[in-house]
Amino acid sequence: MPACYEGDCPVVFATEQEAQREIADHQLTRIQQFLNGERDFDDVITTDDFIRTLKLSGQFEGLVEQMVRDRLTARAARQAGVQLQAEQIQERADAFRRALGLHRAADTNHYLDALGVSLDEFEAWIVDGLYQEKMMEQVCSEQAVAQYFSLNSPRFDSVEVSHIVLDSEGAAREMMSVLEEEPESF
Repeated sequence: MPACYEGDCPVVFATEQEAQREIADHQLTRIQQFLNGERDFDDVITTDDFIRTLKLSGQFEGLVEQMVRDRLTARAARQAGVQLQAEQIQERADAFRRALGLHRAADTNHYLDALGVSLDEFEAWIVDGLYQEKMMEQVCSEQAVAQYFSLNSPRFDSVEVSHIVLDSEGAAREMMSVLEEEPESF
C-alpha cells in the first residue's frame, strides 16, 4: 500500500494512482501559492539551474539531439505526405492514458494540469510520435533497405577474412611468423 507522512501521522492510500494524485495535488497547491505570492521558495530550481545540471551531468546534448531528431523525423513525415487517421490518434492517446491508469477524462485533465501541459500540447505530442513511427516504418522497410543496399552496393563489396585454412602445420607456422613480423602485408 502506498503511504506517506503528513506531519507525524502516516497517510495510507488504497492505490498507487491515489497516491500520485495526492502528490500532484500537493505540488499544484504549492506552485499556486508561489504564483500567488503566498509562499516563498528558497530552494526554487530555475530553468537555468535545470539546464546547467543537464549540461554538467552530460545529459543535455543527448536530449537536445533526440528532440531535434524527433522533430525532423515528424517534419519529414509530414513533407512526405504521411497521413494519420483520427482513429490512430485517439487509439494512441487512449493507450497512453491506460498505461498511466487515467480511465476518465477528468483524470487525464488533472494529470495534464499537474504537468502544466495543455490538451493541444498533449495531442501535438501524440501526433508527432505517430508521424515519427510512420516515417521510421517507411525508412526501415525491407524495400527501403534493399533499395539503399543496391544504390550503395560498392561500399559493401569487400570481405574481411578472419580465418585462414592451410594444408599443413608447417605452412601454418610460417604464416603465423609472417603475420607477426609484417602484419601490414595483410
